[in-house]
Amino acid sequence: MPRPFKIDSGRSPTWNRSSPWLFAILLGITLTFSWSARCRGWIAWQPQLEASFSQNVPASGSDSYYWFRIAREIRDHGVDLGERDALRAWPEGLERGPTPAFPWLIAMTSWAFGIDVYRAGIALNVFLSSLFIVPLGLYARAIGYPLAGLLGGFIGGLGHAYVQRSSVHRVDTDGGTLFFMFLLALAIGSLRSTAPPWRNRIAAALAGLCLAAFCRWYGQPGFWFVYAGTLVLYLAFGGFAWRQIALLGGVFMLCANPLSALTSAAGISHFLQFYVLPSADTVPGPFDYASITRDITELQTLSPLETLGRVVDLPAVS
Repeated sequence: MPRPFKIDSGRSPTWNRSSPWLFAILLGITLTFSWSARCRGWIAWQPQLEASFSQNVPASGSDSYYWFRIAREIRDHGVDLGERDALRAWPEGLERGPTPAFPWLIAMTSWAFGIDVYRAGIALNVFLSSLFIVPLGLYARAIGYPLAGLLGGFIGGLGHAYVQRSSVHRVDTDGGTLFFMFLLALAIGSLRSTAPPWRNRIAAALAGLCLAAFCRWYGQPGFWFVYAGTLVLYLAFGGFAWRQIALLGGVFMLCANPLSALTSAAGISHFLQFYVLPSADTVPGPFDYASITRDITELQTLSPLETLGRVVDLPAVS
Protein backbone atom coordinates (compact mmCIF):
# COMPACT_ATOMS: atom_id res chain seq x y z
CA MET A 1 0.00 0.00 0.00
CA PRO A 2 1.19 3.59 -0.57
CA ARG A 3 3.02 5.24 2.31
CA PRO A 4 3.48 8.95 2.96
CA PHE A 5 7.21 8.35 3.39
CA LYS A 6 9.72 5.53 3.31
CA ILE A 7 10.14 3.58 6.55
CA ASP A 8 13.30 1.52 6.73
CA SER A 9 12.22 -0.37 9.84
CA GLY A 10 9.25 -1.85 8.01
CA ARG A 11 6.85 -0.56 10.63
CA SER A 12 3.76 1.54 9.93
CA PRO A 13 3.92 5.34 10.37
CA THR A 14 3.88 6.44 14.00
CA TRP A 15 0.87 8.74 13.49
CA ASN A 16 -1.21 5.87 12.07
CA ARG A 17 -0.07 3.29 14.59
CA SER A 18 -0.39 5.17 17.87
CA SER A 19 -3.08 7.83 17.32
CA PRO A 20 -6.47 6.15 16.70
CA TRP A 21 -8.09 8.37 19.32
CA LEU A 22 -6.63 11.53 17.81
CA PHE A 23 -7.90 10.45 14.40
CA ALA A 24 -11.36 9.70 15.84
CA ILE A 25 -11.50 13.14 17.52
CA LEU A 26 -10.49 14.95 14.33
CA LEU A 27 -12.98 12.88 12.34
CA GLY A 28 -15.72 13.88 14.79
CA ILE A 29 -14.76 17.55 14.46
CA THR A 30 -14.90 17.30 10.67
CA LEU A 31 -18.35 15.71 10.86
CA THR A 32 -19.52 18.45 13.23
CA PHE A 33 -18.47 21.21 10.84
CA SER A 34 -20.25 19.50 7.96
CA TRP A 35 -23.42 18.84 9.96
CA SER A 36 -23.49 22.41 11.29
CA ALA A 37 -23.67 23.85 7.74
CA ARG A 38 -26.91 21.94 7.18
CA CYS A 39 -28.31 22.54 10.65
CA ARG A 40 -28.01 26.27 9.97
CA GLY A 41 -30.41 25.81 7.08
CA TRP A 42 -32.85 23.94 9.33
CA ILE A 43 -32.70 26.71 11.96
CA ALA A 44 -33.19 29.44 9.34
CA TRP A 45 -36.22 27.62 7.89
CA GLN A 46 -38.10 27.14 11.17
CA PRO A 47 -39.25 30.80 11.70
CA GLN A 48 -40.65 30.89 8.15
CA LEU A 49 -43.34 28.22 8.58
CA GLU A 50 -46.19 30.50 7.54
CA ALA A 51 -44.54 31.11 4.16
CA SER A 52 -43.53 27.49 3.64
CA PHE A 53 -46.47 25.98 1.79
CA SER A 54 -48.81 25.35 4.74
CA GLN A 55 -45.91 24.53 7.09
CA ASN A 56 -44.45 21.97 4.69
CA VAL A 57 -41.19 22.15 2.76
CA PRO A 58 -40.83 24.21 -0.43
CA ALA A 59 -38.44 21.82 -2.14
CA SER A 60 -36.23 23.02 -4.97
CA GLY A 61 -36.08 19.69 -6.80
CA SER A 62 -38.91 17.64 -8.30
CA ASP A 63 -37.41 14.43 -6.91
CA SER A 64 -37.95 15.75 -3.38
CA TYR A 65 -41.70 15.90 -3.90
CA TYR A 66 -41.64 12.37 -5.33
CA TRP A 67 -39.82 10.99 -2.27
CA PHE A 68 -42.24 12.81 0.05
CA ARG A 69 -45.26 11.42 -1.78
CA ILE A 70 -44.01 7.84 -1.76
CA ALA A 71 -43.08 8.19 1.93
CA ARG A 72 -46.63 9.36 2.72
CA GLU A 73 -48.09 6.40 0.84
CA ILE A 74 -45.84 3.95 2.68
CA ARG A 75 -46.59 5.50 6.08
CA ASP A 76 -50.35 5.89 5.64
CA HIS A 77 -51.51 2.84 3.71
CA GLY A 78 -48.56 1.11 2.11
CA VAL A 79 -47.76 0.89 -1.59
CA ASP A 80 -49.29 -1.71 -3.88
CA LEU A 81 -46.35 -2.67 -6.06
CA GLY A 82 -48.71 -4.45 -8.43
CA GLU A 83 -50.33 -1.18 -9.46
CA ARG A 84 -48.99 1.42 -11.83
CA ASP A 85 -48.07 4.83 -10.49
CA ALA A 86 -50.74 6.97 -12.15
CA LEU A 87 -49.07 10.20 -11.05
CA ARG A 88 -45.99 9.62 -13.19
CA ALA A 89 -45.73 9.59 -17.01
CA TRP A 90 -49.36 10.65 -17.42
CA PRO A 91 -51.64 9.26 -18.77
CA GLU A 92 -50.17 5.76 -18.96
CA GLY A 93 -48.38 5.83 -15.61
CA LEU A 94 -45.27 3.87 -14.67
CA GLU A 95 -44.75 0.50 -13.04
CA ARG A 96 -43.71 1.03 -9.46
CA GLY A 97 -41.14 -1.74 -9.11
CA PRO A 98 -39.33 -2.25 -5.79
CA THR A 99 -39.98 0.35 -3.11
CA PRO A 100 -37.07 2.82 -3.13
CA ALA A 101 -35.00 2.76 0.05
CA PHE A 102 -34.97 6.51 0.67
CA PRO A 103 -38.75 7.15 0.97
CA TRP A 104 -39.10 3.96 3.01
CA LEU A 105 -36.50 5.33 5.43
CA ILE A 106 -38.33 8.68 5.53
CA ALA A 107 -41.61 6.90 6.30
CA MET A 108 -40.05 4.82 9.09
CA THR A 109 -38.43 7.93 10.62
CA SER A 110 -41.73 9.79 10.42
CA TRP A 111 -43.54 6.93 12.14
CA ALA A 112 -40.88 6.40 14.83
CA PHE A 113 -40.67 10.06 15.90
CA GLY A 114 -44.27 11.07 15.26
CA ILE A 115 -43.42 13.82 12.77
CA ASP A 116 -44.52 14.51 9.21
CA VAL A 117 -42.55 13.16 6.28
CA TYR A 118 -41.17 16.61 5.44
CA ARG A 119 -39.36 17.09 8.73
CA ALA A 120 -38.31 13.44 8.70
CA GLY A 121 -36.82 13.90 5.23
CA ILE A 122 -34.93 17.04 6.24
CA ALA A 123 -33.57 15.36 9.38
CA LEU A 124 -32.35 12.39 7.35
CA ASN A 125 -30.81 14.72 4.78
CA VAL A 126 -28.90 16.59 7.48
CA PHE A 127 -27.63 13.33 8.98
CA LEU A 128 -26.89 11.29 5.84
CA SER A 129 -25.22 14.04 3.81
CA SER A 130 -22.09 14.07 5.96
CA LEU A 131 -21.70 10.33 6.59
CA PHE A 132 -19.43 9.92 3.55
CA ILE A 133 -16.69 11.57 5.62
CA VAL A 134 -16.36 8.42 7.75
CA PRO A 135 -15.48 5.86 5.01
CA LEU A 136 -13.43 8.49 3.17
CA GLY A 137 -11.38 9.19 6.30
CA LEU A 138 -10.93 5.49 7.08
CA TYR A 139 -9.87 4.74 3.50
CA ALA A 140 -7.28 7.53 3.49
CA ARG A 141 -5.98 6.41 6.89
CA ALA A 142 -5.68 2.81 5.68
CA ILE A 143 -3.40 3.84 2.78
CA GLY A 144 -1.28 6.08 5.00
CA TYR A 145 -2.75 9.55 4.37
CA PRO A 146 -5.13 10.20 7.30
CA LEU A 147 -4.91 14.00 7.23
CA ALA A 148 -5.65 14.05 3.51
CA GLY A 149 -8.84 12.08 4.16
CA LEU A 150 -9.94 14.48 6.90
CA LEU A 151 -9.20 17.52 4.74
CA GLY A 152 -11.04 15.96 1.81
CA GLY A 153 -14.06 15.33 4.03
CA PHE A 154 -13.99 18.91 5.31
CA ILE A 155 -13.76 20.51 1.86
CA GLY A 156 -16.18 18.04 0.28
CA GLY A 157 -18.76 18.37 3.04
CA LEU A 158 -18.69 22.18 2.83
CA GLY A 159 -18.33 22.47 -0.95
CA HIS A 160 -20.88 24.89 -2.42
CA ALA A 161 -22.31 22.46 -4.96
CA TYR A 162 -22.68 19.65 -2.44
CA VAL A 163 -24.23 21.88 0.24
CA GLN A 164 -26.78 23.03 -2.34
CA ARG A 165 -27.49 19.42 -3.27
CA SER A 166 -27.98 18.37 0.36
CA SER A 167 -29.72 21.42 1.83
CA VAL A 168 -33.06 21.41 3.65
CA HIS A 169 -34.76 22.33 0.36
CA ARG A 170 -33.19 19.49 -1.65
CA VAL A 171 -34.20 16.28 0.10
CA ASP A 172 -32.72 13.68 -2.20
CA THR A 173 -30.45 10.64 -2.38
CA ASP A 174 -27.19 12.56 -2.94
CA GLY A 175 -25.88 12.23 0.62
CA GLY A 176 -26.39 8.48 0.82
CA THR A 177 -24.98 8.06 -2.67
CA LEU A 178 -21.60 9.53 -1.69
CA PHE A 179 -21.56 7.41 1.46
CA PHE A 180 -22.04 4.17 -0.49
CA MET A 181 -19.45 5.10 -3.11
CA PHE A 182 -16.72 5.69 -0.51
CA LEU A 183 -17.85 2.67 1.50
CA LEU A 184 -17.47 0.48 -1.58
CA ALA A 185 -13.98 1.87 -2.20
CA LEU A 186 -13.07 1.06 1.41
CA ALA A 187 -14.57 -2.46 1.18
CA ILE A 188 -12.91 -3.36 -2.13
CA GLY A 189 -9.61 -1.85 -1.03
CA SER A 190 -9.61 -4.03 2.10
CA LEU A 191 -8.92 -7.13 0.00
CA ARG A 192 -5.27 -8.18 0.29
CA SER A 193 -3.43 -10.96 -1.53
CA THR A 194 -1.43 -11.63 1.67
CA ALA A 195 -4.51 -11.84 3.92
CA PRO A 196 -6.00 -15.18 5.05
CA PRO A 197 -8.51 -16.59 2.52
CA TRP A 198 -11.39 -16.49 5.00
CA ARG A 199 -10.79 -12.79 5.63
CA ASN A 200 -10.87 -11.97 1.92
CA ARG A 201 -14.07 -13.96 1.44
CA ILE A 202 -15.79 -12.07 4.24
CA ALA A 203 -14.53 -8.76 2.83
CA ALA A 204 -15.78 -9.67 -0.67
CA ALA A 205 -19.18 -10.66 0.73
CA LEU A 206 -19.50 -7.40 2.67
CA ALA A 207 -18.47 -5.42 -0.42
CA GLY A 208 -21.15 -7.22 -2.42
CA LEU A 209 -23.79 -6.43 0.19
CA CYS A 210 -22.72 -2.78 0.06
CA LEU A 211 -23.23 -2.77 -3.71
CA ALA A 212 -26.66 -4.39 -3.36
CA ALA A 213 -27.65 -1.70 -0.85
CA PHE A 214 -26.26 1.01 -3.12
CA CYS A 215 -28.29 -0.20 -6.12
CA ARG A 216 -31.42 -0.27 -3.96
CA TRP A 217 -30.65 3.19 -2.59
CA TYR A 218 -29.82 5.03 -5.79
CA GLY A 219 -32.04 3.08 -8.17
CA GLN A 220 -29.37 2.96 -10.90
CA PRO A 221 -28.42 -0.72 -11.35
CA GLY A 222 -25.88 0.24 -14.02
CA PHE A 223 -23.43 0.66 -11.16
CA TRP A 224 -23.56 -3.11 -10.65
CA PHE A 225 -21.39 -3.73 -13.72
CA VAL A 226 -19.19 -0.72 -12.94
CA TYR A 227 -18.24 -1.97 -9.49
CA ALA A 228 -18.05 -5.63 -10.52
CA GLY A 229 -15.54 -4.62 -13.19
CA THR A 230 -13.67 -2.46 -10.69
CA LEU A 231 -13.35 -5.40 -8.30
CA VAL A 232 -12.01 -7.72 -11.01
CA LEU A 233 -9.44 -5.13 -12.14
CA TYR A 234 -8.36 -4.52 -8.56
CA LEU A 235 -7.85 -8.24 -7.95
CA ALA A 236 -6.08 -8.74 -11.29
CA PHE A 237 -3.49 -6.05 -10.49
CA GLY A 238 -3.36 -6.78 -6.76
CA GLY A 239 -1.31 -9.97 -6.87
CA PHE A 240 -4.22 -12.43 -6.67
CA ALA A 241 -4.11 -15.79 -8.44
CA TRP A 242 -6.73 -16.39 -11.09
CA ARG A 243 -8.55 -18.90 -8.87
CA GLN A 244 -8.74 -16.34 -6.10
CA ILE A 245 -10.04 -13.77 -8.57
CA ALA A 246 -12.76 -16.15 -9.72
CA LEU A 247 -13.74 -17.13 -6.16
CA LEU A 248 -13.76 -13.63 -4.68
CA GLY A 249 -15.47 -12.21 -7.75
CA GLY A 250 -18.15 -14.88 -7.51
CA VAL A 251 -18.74 -14.20 -3.81
CA PHE A 252 -18.94 -10.46 -4.50
CA MET A 253 -21.41 -10.78 -7.38
CA LEU A 254 -23.57 -13.30 -5.53
CA CYS A 255 -23.90 -11.04 -2.49
CA ALA A 256 -24.45 -7.99 -4.72
CA ASN A 257 -27.76 -9.48 -5.96
CA PRO A 258 -27.13 -10.90 -9.46
CA LEU A 259 -30.68 -9.92 -10.48
CA SER A 260 -29.45 -6.33 -10.63
CA ALA A 261 -27.26 -7.35 -13.58
CA LEU A 262 -30.37 -8.01 -15.66
CA THR A 263 -31.42 -4.36 -15.53
CA SER A 264 -27.89 -3.00 -15.33
CA ALA A 265 -27.22 -3.30 -19.06
CA ALA A 266 -30.46 -1.49 -19.87
CA GLY A 267 -29.57 1.30 -17.45
CA ILE A 268 -26.13 1.79 -19.01
CA SER A 269 -27.63 1.74 -22.51
CA HIS A 270 -30.16 4.40 -21.51
CA PHE A 271 -27.44 6.63 -20.08
CA LEU A 272 -25.27 6.33 -23.19
CA GLN A 273 -28.21 6.94 -25.51
CA PHE A 274 -29.53 10.06 -23.82
CA TYR A 275 -26.41 11.64 -22.33
CA VAL A 276 -23.28 10.48 -24.15
CA LEU A 277 -24.11 9.31 -27.67
CA PRO A 278 -27.20 11.19 -28.91
CA SER A 279 -28.65 9.85 -32.13
CA ALA A 280 -28.15 11.66 -35.43
CA ASP A 281 -31.79 12.76 -35.58
CA THR A 282 -31.67 14.27 -32.08
CA VAL A 283 -32.09 18.04 -32.25
CA PRO A 284 -29.82 19.82 -29.74
CA GLY A 285 -31.92 21.76 -27.27
CA PRO A 286 -31.93 23.28 -23.80
CA PHE A 287 -31.92 19.82 -22.22
CA ASP A 288 -28.71 18.73 -23.90
CA TYR A 289 -26.49 17.18 -21.20
CA ALA A 290 -23.57 19.52 -21.85
CA SER A 291 -25.87 22.55 -21.62
CA ILE A 292 -27.26 21.35 -18.32
CA THR A 293 -23.81 21.02 -16.77
CA ARG A 294 -23.02 24.59 -17.83
CA ASP A 295 -26.29 26.04 -16.55
CA ILE A 296 -26.61 24.36 -13.14
CA THR A 297 -26.11 27.16 -10.63
CA GLU A 298 -24.39 25.05 -7.99
CA LEU A 299 -21.66 24.19 -10.50
CA GLN A 300 -20.50 27.80 -10.73
CA THR A 301 -16.74 28.25 -10.66
CA LEU A 302 -15.86 29.97 -7.38
CA SER A 303 -12.65 30.57 -5.49
CA PRO A 304 -12.05 28.23 -2.51
CA LEU A 305 -12.43 31.13 -0.06
CA GLU A 306 -15.72 32.25 -1.60
CA THR A 307 -16.99 28.67 -1.67
CA LEU A 308 -16.37 28.14 2.05
CA GLY A 309 -17.59 31.67 2.80
CA ARG A 310 -21.05 30.73 1.50
CA VAL A 311 -21.50 27.99 4.07
CA VAL A 312 -19.30 29.08 7.01
CA ASP A 313 -20.21 32.20 8.97
CA LEU A 314 -16.79 32.90 10.49
CA PRO A 315 -14.23 34.21 7.95
CA ALA A 316 -11.41 32.91 10.14
CA VAL A 317 -12.76 29.36 9.77
CA SER A 318 -12.99 29.79 5.99
